[in-house]
Amino acid sequence: IPYIGFFDVSGCSINNFKNQYEFAGRVEQIGTEASVYQIGIISYLDFAYGYLWLVVLGAIGGFLLLFEKRDVISIYTSLFLLLFFLLFPVVVGRAEDTARYTLGWVPLFGLFAGVWYSKSYEFLEKNKKYLGLIVFLFVFLLSYMNVSNKLSVMARVKQFSPTFFEACNWVKTNLPENVSLYTIWAHRAIYNCQRNAVGTGTIPDIALSKDLNKTLQAAKMNSITHIFIQKFSIDPENKHYGENYDLEFVEFLEANHEYFVKVYENGASLEQCRQYWQAGYQCDGNIIYEIKY
Repeated sequence: IPYIGFFDVSGCSINNFKNQYEFAGRVEQIGTEASVYQIGIISYLDFAYGYLWLVVLGAIGGFLLLFEKRDVISIYTSLFLLLFFLLFPVVVGRAEDTARYTLGWVPLFGLFAGVWYSKSYEFLEKNKKYLGLIVFLFVFLLSYMNVSNKLSVMARVKQFSPTFFEACNWVKTNLPENVSLYTIWAHRAIYNCQRNAVGTGTIPDIALSKDLNKTLQAAKMNSITHIFIQKFSIDPENKHYGENYDLEFVEFLEANHEYFVKVYENGASLEQCRQYWQAGYQCDGNIIYEIKY
């Protein structure tokens, strides 16, 4: 975890290239792009763990029951929980990343909640037969509602452009294995295109300089062979955000077509995209440029 810095990683990579430019920032911090404190602790807990009554409050009750025993299990689980509270303040910068960094503690919270509902079931069952079914129905219904809600939300959020996969299929079929793609969606490109890819945030000089010689020099020094543009990530307002392509950057590539040769395009054309943007809609599709040095 780079935020803590237990280990010196300065010698783990060698990069003699120094960027002269930097992006103005990330995309607008809305939803889970914002920090945990910005969206609120309650909203974050609901996003990361689901209904408070089902998971969070159940986990708190289960922890108290285990801690009361003060046996070996409760000691180890308490120490593991302590690590969570030590890490949490360090990784609250972006709610979505916070949930990722603390994913290892989800089974622990599930254990605590399970203990709580198990003891509640035993208590009610002891007083009156079948009364414990109330706990079972409560957990079942809230779990079903929780999962259904999460699946419907994530289906909208995580569904990615089909044209991106089409472009990657073309890359796998038509480009050599030693090419290196310059793209915002580097991790997805590496996995789906099965080629090396470098994120734009790593080398902002290519996207921001608008000087042909500097752009080519930065690309060559970093062994970039192709620029992989996703039209749904083009920013027509040119805000210089690190997770978008400025429209003026794409226009720069188009204007210098003898150096940036368009070898593939799918989806709507740039002219059609301009009409979509003016109407307030997003544009889909991809462009791949081969760099001619």
